[in-house]
Amino acid sequence: MASAKETAARLERAIAALPLPQREVLVLATIESLPLKDIASILGMPVNTVKTHVRRARLRLVESYERRTRLNHDG
Repeated sequence: MASAKETAARLERAIAALPLPQREVLVLATIESLPLKDIASILGMPVNTVKTHVRRARLRLVESYERRTRLNHDG
């Protein structure tokens, strides 16, 4: 099993690899806990665009995790 530090480092790398718009909204929504309408105002984009970026960012992180898990079990 990976240590908490290794897991955190992997998560940080996966977040850093996200496209900038996805990374920005993910950090603001998840880490800073800002409401979506506030994020939309800050970034100058519609709320639905913010929702889409958050959803896609989370999906990419899940895919990255699943890919790493598969590689660790297969290799």
